Amino acid sequence: YHILLIEQELIYHLKLLILNMLNILLGETGESFSSIALALDSDDSEVAHYAASFLQSKMDSFRETVRKMQQKIEADDIEEEECQEQTLQLIQYMNHMLKQKVFTQVEQIDYVKQMEQLGEKLFQNGRDRITPACYECILGRIMDLREYDRAELWGSRFSEQYPDHLSSYKLRLKLYFETNQ
Repeated sequence: YHILLIEQELIYHLKLLILNMLNILLGETGESFSSIALALDSDDSEVAHYAASFLQSKMDSFRETVRKMQQKIEADDIEEEECQEQTLQLIQYMNHMLKQKVFTQVEQIDYVKQMEQLGEKLFQNGRDRITPACYECILGRIMDLREYDRAELWGSRFSEQYPDHLSSYKLRLKLYFETNQ
């Protein structure tokens, strides 16, 4: 009787994993990479294979999109409002993927640096266009890397530009907590 219950539970779990992967492939989970990570750990090699293929496809798409958008931004004039808007969009796009932490450490560091460089260009040429959400993206990813000096710089900029914004205080508190200040 107990073996039958265990078998039923295993079959149910496998069906959930397969259904989860199908939902991801159909785009019905909002690009939840944590769901993909769960499927990667599956004992079912087919589910794990589809999960790995899907994740690799998303990562390749991300790399290509970032490369193309970077080239477009480089070709345009950063002082133009349209270029500044594209820069903001790229930072948000990069953040969406980077916060999932699916890249190798080397790639993660490289893309966060690219994101920070985009933010720096925007800060130097269109500071008033940097939104609190943009600061949160940059500061959050830098703090993920434990690059606290750089995080302090962006935290200062954030609180100077948006002194009454709650998230600037929250992120600065998190930074101080992590650095034991």
